[in-house]
Formats: sequence, C-alpha cells, structure tokens
Amino acid sequence: MGFHGPPPKEFVIFHHYVKNACLLTDFYQFTMAQAYFHQGRHDNKAVFHLFFRRNPFNGNWALVSGINDALDFVSHFKFDGDSINHLATMKNSRGKPFFSEEFLSFLSQAKPRLDIASVKDGEIVFPFEPILRIEGPIFLCQLLETPLLNIVNFQTLIATKAARMVDAAQNKPVVDFGFRRAQGFDGAISASKAAFIGGIRATSNMWASKNFSIPASGTQGHSFVMSYRKQRDAFLDFASVFPDDCVVVVDTFSAMAGIDDAVAVFSELKKKGHQPMGLRLDSGDLIQLSRAARTALDRAGLYDCKIIASGDLDEYEIARLEEAKAPIDVYGVGTRLVTAHDDPALGGVYKLAALEEKGIWRDTFKASTAIGKESWPGPQTIVRTFHEGKMVSDHIVHPKDRALAQLTEDQKELLGLLMRQGSFATPKQDLLSARADAVKSLAALPAALRSRSKAPPYPVVFDDAILRKKAQQMRQIAHEDLT
Repeated sequence: MGFHGPPPKEFVIFHHYVKNACLLTDFYQFTMAQAYFHQGRHDNKAVFHLFFRRNPFNGNWALVSGINDALDFVSHFKFDGDSINHLATMKNSRGKPFFSEEFLSFLSQAKPRLDIASVKDGEIVFPFEPILRIEGPIFLCQLLETPLLNIVNFQTLIATKAARMVDAAQNKPVVDFGFRRAQGFDGAISASKAAFIGGIRATSNMWASKNFSIPASGTQGHSFVMSYRKQRDAFLDFASVFPDDCVVVVDTFSAMAGIDDAVAVFSELKKKGHQPMGLRLDSGDLIQLSRAARTALDRAGLYDCKIIASGDLDEYEIARLEEAKAPIDVYGVGTRLVTAHDDPALGGVYKLAALEEKGIWRDTFKASTAIGKESWPGPQTIVRTFHEGKMVSDHIVHPKDRALAQLTEDQKELLGLLMRQGSFATPKQDLLSARADAVKSLAALPAALRSRSKAPPYPVVFDDAILRKKAQQMRQIAHEDLT
C-alpha cells in the first residue's frame, strides 16, 4: 500500500492514503457508470439505501459502526491520473479500449456531489431498515456502492460481536487481542475501532491505540517463558522489569505449577512495596483453574491481583464462565472477535429506491420470489418509538412524511443529513461519542432482545403509503408479464 502521510486519528483504515483509492470498487460499477454516461443518464438523480436483511450471529439486532469512515471515504473520493491511466489500458473482447476517452475524461473531473442521510455509529438497527440513504448522480452512487458496503458491513459486524461479548461478560473488562488473527492489517485496524465502539475496553493493536486513542493492553507470551530453563526465573525477570505492571501467563507448561510460581514471585514483589497486576490463563478448564488461582492468590494476601482469561473465547463461552461464577476479572478475546466467528459477513445490500428522469421522480424496488430478497420503493427514514426509555417499535416512512413534524418526546428520527454535496453537514462524530451512543442504544434494548438466543422479532413496520406503492408496482409487473 502506498501512503502519502500520517493518517489523522479519526481515520480507521488506509483507504485515504492508498494509491488508487478510487479503484476500491468492483469492475461492474465502472461498466454501469459508462453505460449511464453514454446514454446520457449519468447525471440523473438517484436514491439508494444501504441495509441488511438478517440479524448477524442468529441474534436480534445489529450495532452500527463504520458510518464516519464511509463518509470520510466519500468526502475524499476523486480520480487520480494513475487510476485513469489504468482504466485506459483495459481492453474489451475485440482488443479495443474498454472505457472510452470521453468517459475517462468525465471521470477525471468527477466530484462526490452526494447528499447522505444516515444513522450514527453506535445506533441499534434491524433488518430492512435504511442505515444510509444516498442521493446524487446515479453514476456516482453506483461507483460508491462497493466501498460503502465494504466499510459498513464489516465494522457493523465486529461492533455487534463486541457488544455481545461485553454483554455476556456482565460489564467486566473485555480486551481485544485479535490483531494476529485478523484478515490483514486493514481488517485488524477496522476491527479494533469497531470493537471499541461495541464496548471493548482496550486493544493489543498498537497502531489502533496510537491513532484512535484506544487504551493499549497486553500481558506476556508463552515464548518468553519458553526462553528460560525454569518458569519461575522467567516470571522473576519479567517482574524485575515491570514490578507494578506485571502480568504473567501461567499455562506454558503446567498451569497449576505456573500459578504457584506466579504467587511466589508476586509475594516477593508485594514485600518490596509493589503491586503486581495478575496472571493469565490461556487454556485448560478455565473454571477450575481460575478458582484454584483465586484461592492461591487470596491465601497469599494478593487480593488485588487480577485473573485474566483468554483462548478462543466468544460470547457463549464467556456467558458459561459467568454463569459458573468463575472468578475471572478480565477477558481477552481474539480470533472469534476480529473474524466475527460463526457469522463471517453481515450481508448488507445497496438498492436503488428512486430515480429522477426529466424532472420526474420514479420509485423503484427489487422484486424477488425468494423470501427476504426484495427491497422497498421510495426514499425512507426511520422513526423509533420509546416507552420508559426502552425501544418499542420502528416505523419506516418517507423523509417528507408529515408525521416527522409531529414527533412526540418518546419518538426520534434515526437518519440525519450528515453529508451535503460531498461535505460533512454536521460535525464528525468522534470515537468516544460513538461508544457512548452505543451504551445508550444497548441500554434501550428490551430485555428479551438482549438474549443470545433467538427472540420474537422487534417490530419494524413500513408505512401504509410504502406498502401500497409496492403492491401497485407488483401488480404492474404481473400485468406486464402476462401481456
């Protein structure tokens, strides 16, 4: 990847500083854009919605993340000369230039003239609800489909997984140890930031810590212990360097022997006026071992020493440990967080909802015989109703619906205009604000929806006007098929 300078702290991934970032899309987006251009339809205004069809992790909700970064991508979107030159080298099946000189010249001048309304990072959403509503020239909306989906799909997936883990831990600290198992540097960086929004307390990812001001955390690796002939010597040497920040991993050889050695070393530190932090269990029967470790630490008067558990943990295993009242103080999660283990893709989609032609708007939707594969016509926004601070239902309405001017104090519109003509229309949401918003959103979830098992779906109701419009268009499609 080619970089042009140090990335600002609010940026989550490398795309702004990657050479040819305008090519971070699929080939067919360019083929459609050129077809629009040569048919004189490229500047027709369009409305697209980004949404998903199924809750991740067989759960009941999703926690949005990646909106700020998606908008950053849009605000910096432009075609550099090198990318235009690359497109010019592409040949069609007859060996002729695939993209015309006129089209490429047009792209070289293109600017991100888009209006985007969106929910904010840290908001709870449900299937078929518009997360983003993008309005602008259809060619530009088309070119941005892939990167917007890429950013929002992955980060929302990871934020949701993190929130589920934190909820299972009953608000005990959960730390991101997943860098080494992530799908590439950009995946690791995106995951660390999204996980922080989802409630993770700290990260082992030093790049993310520096650039996003996320607290850094780590313990000690097995290799350090293995480099010594005696485990206790490894602990002693490590403690001599970090007498007040000492955390040792005790299961390199025998976990029970490791606990005994850790207690002996910690006791010596305490006699010298230091406060060791704790020990880490990375394998074995974590319930039995954590109880044995807590007993040994307390017997030695080391009441403040923490027990950290790691090793392929997810929300289900954390919940099992909590239900067993295992005396674990901190959970380190890695693989199953950053890879969104057991549901590797959110499945978000991006569908055309309306198109302006010769000054007249026409609502559009995707029909399908497969259940759940259709989309809904017309521009949309979400009105959420609360009762005593808890979510009650969501109503999908047109952004110009009269009901929006009559919202009660127990209702709010979730989508706000965040970008106008490619520039931020409101101040950017910072990371701590997104994290705080996530806490509020999760607290507003009804108790049944917080279950890790499938609950009755949250009520999401499309407005009657939208339903009538879709039914009418379905009848027209059926009539055309018959004739």
